[in-house]
Amino acid sequence: MPAKTTTVKRPVRKKPSAASKQLSTRVRKERSYRQMIGRIDIFSVLKVSLCFHTAAMLVTVVAMIVCWWVASAVGLVKNFEKFLGTVFEIDKFSFFDFGVLQGVLMIGFVFVAIMTILSVMTAAFYNVFAEAVGGIEVYVVEETAGAKV
Repeated sequence: MPAKTTTVKRPVRKKPSAASKQLSTRVRKERSYRQMIGRIDIFSVLKVSLCFHTAAMLVTVVAMIVCWWVASAVGLVKNFEKFLGTVFEIDKFSFFDFGVLQGVLMIGFVFVAIMTILSVMTAAFYNVFAEAVGGIEVYVVEETAGAKV
């Protein structure tokens, strides 16, 4: 029995014309404006700086506590204590864990205070200089895609 062959006609695709390409493109609208930053609120800088630097200090302290626990579990702290004991010729030299934590916290609080004061002073200096020379000008361009035409 001879095999039957069937032919399937496929639709022919037409190439898009230039006119249809223009109709399917999106229209982009552009809106731009300039904004002058002439003054920074010092109290806002104080609040944000205090929150940021306190969070950074807490993350650092937690990371240091975890590193201390890992070093203590591996035995690095005991080896370091033994090394310092032999260098300074002190019998049974050891760190007080709570004393080290207090020192790290005090250094952290000093860091928070200094960095917050520096941030507030920077904002105050910016306000003085912005009043004299005009501040920073920001040029914002907003692109919005329009509807298909």
